[in-house]
Amino acid sequence: MKGKWSKCYLLIGTIIILVIVAAGSFTFVKSNIEKADSKYSFESIYTNTSIDFIIPSPSYEQVASLENSADTGIEVVTPYYETNTKVQINGSSCEGLAVLIPNENKVDYTPYSSARVLEGKTPVAGQVVVDLAYIEKNACRIGDTAEISIAGRTISYEIVGIAEENIYSKNGSIVFVLTDEDNESIRQAGITFSAAFVKAADYDRCKDYLYFEYKPYGRLKYQDEFSSEETYNQHVANFEDADWTKEITNCADNYDSLKVKYLSIESAIYGNLIVYSIIILLGILIMNVAFLKSADVQKAMKIYIVKKSGTVADAKKFYSRGIWFGFIEFVLASGALYFLVASKSIIGLFGNQLINLGIPIAAALVISLLMLLVTGIYTGNKYKLKKSEVVAIKKELGIPLSDSEK
Repeated sequence: MKGKWSKCYLLIGTIIILVIVAAGSFTFVKSNIEKADSKYSFESIYTNTSIDFIIPSPSYEQVASLENSADTGIEVVTPYYETNTKVQINGSSCEGLAVLIPNENKVDYTPYSSARVLEGKTPVAGQVVVDLAYIEKNACRIGDTAEISIAGRTISYEIVGIAEENIYSKNGSIVFVLTDEDNESIRQAGITFSAAFVKAADYDRCKDYLYFEYKPYGRLKYQDEFSSEETYNQHVANFEDADWTKEITNCADNYDSLKVKYLSIESAIYGNLIVYSIIILLGILIMNVAFLKSADVQKAMKIYIVKKSGTVADAKKFYSRGIWFGFIEFVLASGALYFLVASKSIIGLFGNQLINLGIPIAAALVISLLMLLVTGIYTGNKYKLKKSEVVAIKKELGIPLSDSEK
């Protein structure tokens, strides 16, 4: 019977189990992990940062006056420069937005905060962090040197970390945390801040100030840049009359308006797991019933019982060993493929992700236990051989009959 067991459970059973696990892992589980990652990436920019607003172009002098003021309701202003100037890494020009942060003490008030660093470390002055989208577009890694030319100066810093994607940048971003020397060089070149991240001390007061009083004085040009006083005065008038609120990003409002598209993700994940569980239940059920009802196996089992003076217990052991073997095989294969599929997940292998492994295993356990019960009942009836069956098998095999069987 070892040959029959090996053919049924070790060969055919293994193939069926692996097909079920592979199909489920690379469709339902993979889809679930991608859905969970997309939801996390969207939420993280709002929940794992200290950013309430993004404002356009504050001037150098304005930054200090905005912070820690009861009039503005602002706690921290983190200005930054951004440019589409190509960055050179490993001899190649890289695609993506280059962000330059002038203050290393304010990195945690940006999308590249320590809570969002996936590999490496949070950069300090003279170092670089890249986000996931930038890594996907460009061949770079931690330890590489990134170079950018700005204000007539080439800045070369080492990449020390990889952060979660900055969804405010559509094309991936690379972030240079400037040294004081490099920052002063940019400032002396007359380059103004592109924008600033704002953390509110008093949210309502901050919002009112930004929407009704804030002006991006980094955009206000000097009089000597104009050919006449008249054109300068017109520039100032246009500046004062402009509706700058259109360039202010309210992160809370953004979150509320965009989260709708992610509300159905959790139900979709459970829907996938239900479908996968049904496939598991049916697959294992059909496989074990086929082995249990196989005429070839049944005949071999009856011959074995007669030849070896076996009992119903031997038949039950044959099937129960196969059922447990299949379950253990399912667990090991599911675990291996789960780790393979989820190895690059942003939110990691564990935590909420484990439902993608736990629910399929639970489904396999339930059907395996059910099959053990069904098999016990079935074999108890099927292999409790009648005297006439024993006699017929002995005659077929040429085994001498006992006196009571003659």
